[in-house]
Amino acid sequence: PYSCPMQRPSGSGWFVPARWTDEVADWIGRRAERRAATPEERLALAERRLAAGRAKQGDEAWRTLNAMEAVAKGKERFGRYDEALPLRREVVRLRKKQLGSDHQLTLAAEARLAINLIEIQRPGEAKPLLVHVRDGLTAAQGPDDPTVLAVTERLADVELALGESEVARRLLEEEMSHLVERGEEVSASAVAVKLATALIRD
Repeated sequence: PYSCPMQRPSGSGWFVPARWTDEVADWIGRRAERRAATPEERLALAERRLAAGRAKQGDEAWRTLNAMEAVAKGKERFGRYDEALPLRREVVRLRKKQLGSDHQLTLAAEARLAINLIEIQRPGEAKPLLVHVRDGLTAAQGPDDPTVLAVTERLADVELALGESEVARRLLEEEMSHLVERGEEVSASAVAVKLATALIRD
């Protein structure tokens, strides 16, 4: 009923809705993390933001989910992949529940979880995640999208680690072909070197 949603009738002062207060506080917290002097300080601030989000809004709030991802990223930066893994799994579970399996944010969360699993030498668990991410991104963005090609190369690395050299070769050849079509000869050459190395090892 008033011209400004934050203004009461004349003489009764100002108020800020609780939802807006939460959003402003979250924005301030994220800005503080970006401006932190060291990675250690950035991680500590993210952990503080996650604890506050869980206490006030619960695990399913988008602010809490964003904080989970920030904490996981901070731990991974220090090589603490085992500590980040439960957070990555929880983010994937909640993204699927809230947005569905094929939403872009769900696919991004699955890709990050897969990378975490690769880093701790668990390629078998990473493979189905990368397959799903690749299929979802290909359907949404096309087979020659740069993100799809990056996921394809990760998947090829996983297949090589699992001893599936034929599958890996097919994936690398496919990626190389798309890169050539895009005119990215330098990137295509790098993939060719990886493919040749795999073939020589076989």
